[in-house]
Amino acid sequence: MLFFSKQYLWRFGDKRGGGSVMEILTYEDLLEEVLKDVRDDVDKREGSIMYDAIAPITYYLAEQRELIGELRDEAFYRYS
Repeated sequence: MLFFSKQYLWRFGDKRGGGSVMEILTYEDLLEEVLKDVRDDVDKREGSIMYDAIAPITYYLAEQRELIGELRDEAFYRYS
């Protein structure tokens, strides 16, 4: 399940494995999720106009999500 703020940045995981509640979405995950929302009658193959329009912004969002994660880790450093 995705959490929709303004972008597709978070996917809720489960706590059964003891891991984080939210996992980082990769570029490929983001691209796949965004392309799912495009109508089926629109060409979404690699190299199509729609793919070429969506791919750069999902790459940027994945980079920003990674930077936010690093900032969060530094701000909430856990002592072990």
